[in-house]
Amino acid sequence: YYGFVVYLVSLTTFAVYLLWAYLPDPVLEAAGITYYPERYWALAMPAWWMSAVAAIFLFNMAANMYHTPLLNSINNITDSQSLLPSEMNCADRFFCDEVGGIPPIGDLPISLVNMCLYQ
Repeated sequence: YYGFVVYLVSLTTFAVYLLWAYLPDPVLEAAGITYYPERYWALAMPAWWMSAVAAIFLFNMAANMYHTPLLNSINNITDSQSLLPSEMNCADRFFCDEVGGIPPIGDLPISLVNMCLYQ
């Protein structure tokens, strides 16, 4: 029910906005509405809101680009949270020889991936 109430309130608010923006002053004054903002705000507020939303999207993209490591950074391969297999010899046999097996959860070293792919 709350979604329907929000829908009705937003539709009513938009209708009042359109009436205020398009009706001339004598019609509004004849209806008893004498105190309302200038018509400048009918265009200024939507333009400001659209500019603010665009700025937020651009800032978000810029922040994500800033925090992304470079392509040649070692942080793209491993970091402090990596869980590497403890024994490389056992891991080599398990990952390469057993087809269809489910490996334990962990990060694969790039040398092991290259060995399995290119041997």
